[in-house]
Amino acid sequence: MSPSRSVTVKFTNNSGGIVTRSSASLAGGVWTTNQYPPDTISAGATGSWESESDGLWTGTEGTVVYTLPGAAITIYWNNPQVGSNDYSITIAGAEAASYKGSHTGGDGNNATVNFTLAKA
Repeated sequence: MSPSRSVTVKFTNNSGGIVTRSSASLAGGVWTTNQYPPDTISAGATGSWESESDGLWTGTEGTVVYTLPGAAITIYWNNPQVGSNDYSITIAGAEAASYKGSHTGGDGNNATVNFTLAKA
């Protein structure tokens, strides 16, 4: 049986450096089998992961933080059982102004959202 809600996250790293995962957590749902966020994503590469609802009338919501020297990149997604999907990418740290983040897609109950990190 497929989940009532899921989010596939695709994160393209165009920063020029390797990003390293420092944390990954779910506020709702479970990680889809064998779809945990990768430890690192090389420059120019795309990493992907997926979470899904777990149970009746639930959604999925999560946060992954990747780091570069002087910057922390926080990727957030929420696909609730009721209401609109929500996504964000934020960059903090001494070198935050050197990078910009964006996202596209993410519509529907079983959504795919594409995040991109690039040099500013």
